[in-house]
Amino acid sequence: MSIADITHSDSDIEPDVPIATELNSPDFVTQPELLQWVRDIAALTKPEHIVWCDGSEEEWNRLTDMLVEAGSMIALNSSKRPNSFLVRSDPADVARVEDRTFICSINKEDAGPTNNWRDPFEMKAELMELFDGSMRGRTMYVVPFSMGPIGGPISQVGVQLTDSPYAVLNMRIMTRMGFDALKEIQKTTHWVPAIHSVGAPLVDAEGHRIADVAWPSNPINTSPTSQRLVKFGHLVLVMVEMRSCPRSVLHCVSDLLWVCKKDGLPSTCSL
Repeated sequence: MSIADITHSDSDIEPDVPIATELNSPDFVTQPELLQWVRDIAALTKPEHIVWCDGSEEEWNRLTDMLVEAGSMIALNSSKRPNSFLVRSDPADVARVEDRTFICSINKEDAGPTNNWRDPFEMKAELMELFDGSMRGRTMYVVPFSMGPIGGPISQVGVQLTDSPYAVLNMRIMTRMGFDALKEIQKTTHWVPAIHSVGAPLVDAEGHRIADVAWPSNPINTSPTSQRLVKFGHLVLVMVEMRSCPRSVLHCVSDLLWVCKKDGLPSTCSL
């Protein structure tokens, strides 16, 4: 059974599993493209709550406490390893494997001879179906980030939408994450939109709320011989390489992970 089978029919969903209707965006966020994008993805993925991440220590403590309580993380000895945690993922859930990574360039030859290629429009259609209702019963976190120092001349800012608090914590470790990065996104700012879902909505086939697990991920698999997306789970791994990165093209072929070339240098552009 696919996510679509579980979530497409709102008539089967009980009202006690609500869908977020308010963006809850900070007052200083006025970039219309960003707000509309978050609104569109929320309508697609149907989360119960929407939270904008500020990158604060209080937020870090709240999320780590939540994941420890859920059994997703184990706090280490605070005297020997302060603010450190052990995380054991599901053995079936891996971050990246070669046969599940695709270059979805417009021209197949641009993917190179050693990479898997998929048509970007076909992949978009496939991902749209997978993302439909993928966050039911969960919180969608809006995670602003800067790859490089805030305001740096070659820094890249972006926003990731995810239903994984574990992903939020890692974004705080790997990037400059929070409201300082969000304030960098103005009307004319080039920014990277990124989407991620664990692909495990907290509703069953009848629309009833179900219990979460310590490490949610999606076991949906399709035949490798069909060259379809083999796994939709903790990371959706689709890559597109282009020679330029016009916003119009990104909007046309959205919901993909792009590796764009800007001024001759590679820069990630994720959707």
